[in-house]
Amino acid sequence: MSGGAARERKKKRVLKLPKSLRLPRMEEWQMFNTSRLSAIQEAEEKKFRELPEDVQKMATMKKKDIVEEKMKSAEGNEEGDTQQKVEAAESEAQAALDAFELPPLIDEETRAEKEKLLKEGFV
Repeated sequence: MSGGAARERKKKRVLKLPKSLRLPRMEEWQMFNTSRLSAIQEAEEKKFRELPEDVQKMATMKKKDIVEEKMKSAEGNEEGDTQQKVEAAESEAQAALDAFELPPLIDEETRAEKEKLLKEGFV
């Protein structure tokens, strides 16, 4: 059986926009300009996919994912307390997230338009 070979070939995961950049759920009764908001969202997604893969990954990572990566890389080093390793990995992860800033995907004018359109839909 070739079940093991299929598991080895991992499907490349398509990264989505970070949650903070995605559009909120829009209902029909809300008066959103959905066509314009969708066009802005598509432009953001296109720019996001043009970014280097490591920037995309960092933008979508959560603190726990970074901690897990740090712990895996530290497994070879058996010295030290496990709790200390976890705390060090968590502080490094938080520092990495704090230091990371996603480059602007749309210009200021379009971003302002997006915010205005989103506010109008909730009236």
